[in-house]
Order: sequence, then C-alpha cells, then structure tokens
Amino acid sequence: MVTTQAAVTIMSDILPGHEVPLRQLLETANQDPANNALVPFGQLPTVHFARFFLMDATQDLQGQPLTPRSWLSSALTSTPVRCRSRWQWTRPRCSCMR
Repeated sequence: MVTTQAAVTIMSDILPGHEVPLRQLLETANQDPANNALVPFGQLPTVHFARFFLMDATQDLQGQPLTPRSWLSSALTSTPVRCRSRWQWTRPRCSCMR
C-alpha cells in the first residue's frame, strides 16, 4: 500500500448578502476545530492541515472588477491510494455560495 499526499483547493463565489452568515459559520467552526459540525477535523486523521478563508472582491488599477468576493478552502491530505475515494470533499452545508 502506498501513501500519497494531495493538495486540495476549492474556491467558490459568495452570493451577494451572504458574507456575514458565512463568516459567522466559519467563526463557529473555529471555536472547536476537531468537533465542529461543518468539518470535524478530529474525524479526518489524514488531513494534515486545512484553512478556510474569505477573499474580498478585487479591482484592477482602473477600478474594473477582477474577482468577486470568494470563499477559499485549502488542505493537505495523505491517504493510501486504495482508500482515496473514501474521502470526498464537498462544499460546506451553507446556502451562501454558488
């Protein structure tokens, strides 16, 4: 059995008016990273690190939009190849994202 590592990055636009509820959801999850309802990291022993954060919308030098306000998730996992399909990353259970 070979153990491999995989970097996982997910980016999703935040629907207008939903930044505050999403920020509150992430802050609640941060209070108990190992056992929160969003992503209970204590139950994911192959996840070495993970980070969730919000990115503000950006503009170019002329004020034209470059990126919308976004939610970003990044993680590093190690999983034996035969078990990889067992761990599926999905969006948080939140209606704030597209």
